[in-house]
Amino acid sequence: MMKEIGSDELVSTNAPALLDGQSEWVANTAYAAGKIVARSDLNALYRAVYAVADTETEPPEDDIANNQIPKWQAIGPMNQWGAFDGKLSTVTVGPDGESLVMVLQPGIITDVWLGGLKFVSAVRVVATNGDGGPVVYDETKSLRKPVTSWWDWWFAPFSDATDVAFTGIPAYRRARVTITLVTTGTASVGMIAMDRSETLGRTLWEPSTQHRNYSARKLDDTWGPTGGTGGVVTRDQSYTVIVEPDDAPRVARFMDRAMKSPAVWLPDDAAKFEGIRGFGQAVSSNMSYPHSAFVQLELTIRGFI
Repeated sequence: MMKEIGSDELVSTNAPALLDGQSEWVANTAYAAGKIVARSDLNALYRAVYAVADTETEPPEDDIANNQIPKWQAIGPMNQWGAFDGKLSTVTVGPDGESLVMVLQPGIITDVWLGGLKFVSAVRVVATNGDGGPVVYDETKSLRKPVTSWWDWWFAPFSDATDVAFTGIPAYRRARVTITLVTTGTASVGMIAMDRSETLGRTLWEPSTQHRNYSARKLDDTWGPTGGTGGVVTRDQSYTVIVEPDDAPRVARFMDRAMKSPAVWLPDDAAKFEGIRGFGQAVSSNMSYPHSAFVQLELTIRGFI
């Protein structure tokens, strides 16, 4: 469920191309260390590792390719492309105080997943058959989580889900998909994955999630860890799927392909099961045949950022 989205697929968006503090790179311009510049023809951002003199004419990508100690460092895509680079850690940020809207023409798809959502209260997905064609799909999902205690009701801020899935979109070659992230602040999204999902079977109860903390820790010889950098936290998933015996050959062939690259894994798309969904790569897939009536598929997914 990871269709590649490029300039031909992203029709329009109201997300700003550049964020505060960013500017288009210009030759013969001095840049202080830490300055972030954009190369719009590459949809890429670069950070100055060292001060760059106004005599420099080499663009950042050439500086990196040609010099042993480059002055520039590639840091990711421009804002409008953060949601489509295959990483949750790079985000697309919408306009302040407005809903973030993106119009895409991805070709044939049946499913959309959005992850890494922040300050988003609802998501609407509308699909038409071509530009200006009839609406073939229109669904809005609220991300607002129910309040579960009196303390939260009176004092805590509203809590919203950080991911949402849309399934059952009719397949059209000329599909035009409009995604709207509803907000009263500044919405952001880490990943928008679009394609056709693959059903493996029925997820058994007792799936589990293991949180991994990749932060650096300060160690004291006497007291042990005394501090940390915060770092990045990922979620690994483990669960079992019951597969119909007649469908087992297809699932086995699919896993041969799926384990080669990261993907979005959805044991259940209900809002309450957000904790066991995510973006990652299958590192273990074990199929067993304990009974003639079913096949048991045990999966372990390593979460990515």
